[in-house]
Amino acid sequence: MEIVTQLETHRRSQPTAIALGTFDGVHIGHRAVIENVLNRPGLVPAVFTFSHAPAGILGKQPAGMLATPAAKQEILEQMGIQLFISPPFLSVRDMEPQTFLRLLSDRFGAKYFSCGYNFRFGREGAGDAAFLKVFGEQNGIAVNVCPPVTAEKTPVSSSQIRALIQKGEVLAAAKLLGRRFSFDFPVVHGDGRGRTWDFPTINQRWPSDFVLPKCGVYAASVAIDGKSYKGISNIGVHPTVGAGEVACETFIFGFSGDLYNRRITVSLVDFIRPEKRFANTDELRQAIAADVQTVQNMDF
Repeated sequence: MEIVTQLETHRRSQPTAIALGTFDGVHIGHRAVIENVLNRPGLVPAVFTFSHAPAGILGKQPAGMLATPAAKQEILEQMGIQLFISPPFLSVRDMEPQTFLRLLSDRFGAKYFSCGYNFRFGREGAGDAAFLKVFGEQNGIAVNVCPPVTAEKTPVSSSQIRALIQKGEVLAAAKLLGRRFSFDFPVVHGDGRGRTWDFPTINQRWPSDFVLPKCGVYAASVAIDGKSYKGISNIGVHPTVGAGEVACETFIFGFSGDLYNRRITVSLVDFIRPEKRFANTDELRQAIAADVQTVQNMDF
């Protein structure tokens, strides 16, 4: 997949079909928009999105990411997207809607646009789906506006999915994402406590700009070198041992090897129990052993 981050230096001769949106998490509503640009005869399937969340840049409370940039790109490539256009938001924030669309049509040869019903763009969000349709009619560009994708009569949204994850309802979140909620943070050194207890874990620090699930223990699936392993993840501050920093510790069943400094993808399968403070480390070890047995008996 070709990745473009600087619009000013790019010109494309082959025409494109471009899906427009933030696509944070690439949930099932986003997928409906993106799928419309696939398999358009003679057109390169492309996605235009932003490299930074607009909410944070505009002074609003930034929403926690549902996927890292690398994971988002991988999902889009697996879907069949060949061109990924992701400039810094500040580079297009003050463009008038007409200027923004003209840039896409001139520099990327856009002949087809797909967007969601609530898509907005341009200075202060002045452009919307109706504006896009008029521009398309005036410039010979086909435009598709996707209606909302609903679940239980409610439009699927990123904020809805974040709320589910924050409550530990990862099974429900997975249905709306179209995949399990996952993260691919670098593996860092921990205190080695798990190894001495016969439960060696990989440790991943939790970024402050990523949505934080309900703290606790989860059944997990871990992807390593193309192979999937069953795992158990503990997300939180680990109060019994006084860690303090939010992190994820994952015990991987049947794996032994050095994963330090690698980005390992952990997918949360189901919530097991909330995080709690134990009276001592012996109680904690007993709880971990019980959690491991619970996950071993699960079928996934």
